[in-house]
Order: sequence, then structure tokens, then C-alpha cells
Amino acid sequence: MKHYLVYHNTEKMGKSFREYDHGPSGPGTDDFSIVTRKSTAGLPGNVVWLISGEGKPHRDYRLEHWFIVTDVEDLKSKEFSSRASGSVGVVFSRGIPLNNLPWFPSFKNSQGNFSLGLGPIPVGYVEKFCQLVRAKGYPAPGDPLKRQPMKSQPLKPDQDALDQDKPPPGVPDHVWRKILPRRGQGEFRRQLLAAYGGRCAVTGCDVADALEAAHIVPHGENPDQEVRNGLLLRADIHTLFDLHLLRIDPKSLQVVLAPSIRQSCYREWHGRILRQPEAPENRPNRDRLAFRWKQATART
Repeated sequence: MKHYLVYHNTEKMGKSFREYDHGPSGPGTDDFSIVTRKSTAGLPGNVVWLISGEGKPHRDYRLEHWFIVTDVEDLKSKEFSSRASGSVGVVFSRGIPLNNLPWFPSFKNSQGNFSLGLGPIPVGYVEKFCQLVRAKGYPAPGDPLKRQPMKSQPLKPDQDALDQDKPPPGVPDHVWRKILPRRGQGEFRRQLLAAYGGRCAVTGCDVADALEAAHIVPHGENPDQEVRNGLLLRADIHTLFDLHLLRIDPKSLQVVLAPSIRQSCYREWHGRILRQPEAPENRPNRDRLAFRWKQATART
């Protein structure tokens, strides 16, 4: 069994890997597929791994899934010439971060910085990928697959503690009283933490203490506590969102910064695709995003 890599460039594809319907995360028998400009004739019976990358100038690379190819077909498309698909594989919930792995730079270099398209993975790196996914609790190719449907990621104990009324140890009551209202209503924030896997929808920040529940349509205008009317945002990003200095395009879901801050330290987030919950029923309501977009446009 050979192993191949395909790269998903979020900016070029127009949407992130998470916006495609991959079914529940974890091991199982959902349909998997990739498209490529290269021939897929030799892929059946072999494994395809997918890595996604997004953001400029500092890209966030994540290992998203692997699957065993069973079918291939030619495509009549200007962009892609063939497709490979299969029904057995694993989607990694939220993706497995790769940037900080000591061996990742050399692997990326071996793949021409992901400019080569579909290509074989050297044997030594195949073992590293297998070790990585097993360390995260997922089966690697060749391991027994046990179906484990997953909805939203469970909250970590420290995230649960953040929704308590009393302050964490060592935090004065008067400081906690100032922080708590900004984080949002306890249940609403807890639901957003679960839906977004404890990560900021813009930056990917996974420090729960820094994350806040933001309403798309302001709470004063619509006291709706539905997850679809909310975004989980890092505290400073939440402030920019409320000041209409950071907006979300309702059609492309791209982050749009106001001209006044596009050359600031926040410039890397301009044009970034909004991270969405895996569960479709938890994803931001497009009509409400459009309402917020018009509101922000009228005030800037």
C-alpha cells in the first residue's frame, strides 16, 4: 500500500476544508474524495492524506483526513482533470496542527512547499503521520476502524470552569465581575465553545480564557441565544467586531478589516476564511451575517 498527499489551499479553493460536508468526525465509512490535475489511475487500493493551509503571511497547516481510494474518474473540468474517492477513512476533528512539529518543515520542503500537487509521501514520513494520528487517538491506515460518531467536541474541564459564577482561584471578585459580562451569557458561551471546538472563529486561538461569545445580531436588537446567531471570538477580535472594524462577508465568509487597520498588527486576518462549526446546524446564519454586514457598512 502506497501513500499519497494532496494539499487544500483555502484561498485558491474559495472555502476552507471544514466547509465541505465530510460527515461526522472520526473513523467511519463516509464518502471521501479529492480532485486533482494529475492522473489518479494508479491510486485504487492506496491511501490519500489531505493537508489544508490557510492564512497569510503565516499559514496554518493542518492534517485533515486520510482515506483508501476505491474509485477514480476523469473530470471534464478546466480546473481539475480527475477525481479519486473512497468510503473508508478518518476525518480528524478540527484538523491536527502541523506547524510546530520538528519534522514538518523538512516534509513541506520535500513536497515543494505543496506546489507539486498530488504526489507520493516518502516512507519515513508515512510512519511519522501514522504515529501522529495514533497519538491523537485516531486509527492510522491498516488499524482496525471502529465507528465513533462525534458531534461537537466535549468541553475540557477548564472550559467548563469558565462558565461558573465564581471567579477562578486567585482572581479578585471585582476583576471577575468586569470580565464575566464581556464573555457573554454563560449557557450561550458554553454552547459556542462546544460548537467551535474551543477555538476562535477568526484566529483559531484555543485559549479558552481569552474567548468570548459574540452576537451576530446584537443582543439589544435581538435577544436570540441560538448558536447560529453567535461567533466564538478572541477578546480583542470581539472588540473589533463590535466596533465594525472587522466584518464577515456573508457570501464568501471572508474576514474584512476596515481600511484604517489593514496595515496594523491585525493585517494577517484580512481575507481569512471564517472557521465554522462542523455541525451544519451550528454554522452562522447567513441572513444575520448579511444584516450585520449592512449595519456595519452604514456606520463606517
